[in-house]
Amino acid sequence: MSWPISEVKLESISRRKSGPRYDFVERAVAAGTGYRIADDGYFIVAPPESLTPRFVVEISLPELAGIEDYKKLSFDLNDRSSGMLWLDTSDLHAFDLAWRLRLPLRAASPLFAWTKDSKAPSDGPKINIEVPGPGHSKAVRALLDFPVWHGGQTDTAIAEHYAAKQLRIATDDNGDVVGAAVLQTLPENFVALTISVAPDKRNQGIAGAFAAAIAAQLFKDGKTVVAGMANDAPESFRIANRLNMSIVRQAFVAQLGSV
Repeated sequence: MSWPISEVKLESISRRKSGPRYDFVERAVAAGTGYRIADDGYFIVAPPESLTPRFVVEISLPELAGIEDYKKLSFDLNDRSSGMLWLDTSDLHAFDLAWRLRLPLRAASPLFAWTKDSKAPSDGPKINIEVPGPGHSKAVRALLDFPVWHGGQTDTAIAEHYAAKQLRIATDDNGDVVGAAVLQTLPENFVALTISVAPDKRNQGIAGAFAAAIAAQLFKDGKTVVAGMANDAPESFRIANRLNMSIVRQAFVAQLGSV
């Protein structure tokens, strides 16, 4: 059996992804390319300028199949992508494909969530949290100004977050902006949190206090904050652990062209 593959508009795909989700993957999906697998399956390929450049970032199969069928599908996926498959611990179809084909896997980003057991450290610094106004635009832009392929935000995305009141800043007692955050709304009452702290204010507990204050308030409002990070970001790991956040997803990257 060989499943036919056809490129389709993303809007025509009824996604089956469950939450919580990774915010940078959601951004990649929104700007990606959709493909139909037979009548009922699909996969989505991320754009080149993303943290998952031309990766297959989501796949749902028409049905679970055998190794020979999966081999043919892997060639089709490889031809339309960079040959890399992103999957997390909720992606059962992707795991079945990777497991049966014995694809090489490496651990990627864990996803942490704020729960009822999470809490701010008692010795955290005092900061004030505000919704930024026009006068703070340069500070927000400077703090969040790193390449998209490193997890940064585009000018368009910043403008959209600003309009939706999804930006926050942390200021000290002098009124100086010491941190900026993006709160990206995700399906199922999840909110992805990305924080950047001014270079001269790092390693002072500001990021932890900032994240805890935002997450605790949203939790009271019935929303759950999630935060993903690369495996080579020890500071981010330490902050999440110090806040007693829970790992709710673990992501992996598989090499499709290795069959």
